[in-house]
Amino acid sequence: MLQKLEEMQMKDTLRMFNGLVERCFSECVVSFRSKALTATEEKCVNTCAEKYMKHSVRHMRPAAHAPSCTCARCTPHTSHA
Repeated sequence: MLQKLEEMQMKDTLRMFNGLVERCFSECVVSFRSKALTATEEKCVNTCAEKYMKHSVRHMRPAAHAPSCTCARCTPHTSHA
């Protein structure tokens, strides 16, 4: 059971990383004249990655919180006493 959970977490992490790379590369890299990123491209990639990670963490937090939590947010029919 634990091994399966770890595999699922690894797949989710890889999926998130691949999504970040694909999205930020597509949005930010506009020139292939050099092996290195331009200053503008590098700033764009850093900003894009930061936003992507913040969104991903915010999006993943409720799922990670829900299994062991009994608060009203996780279980709508339960209220705190």
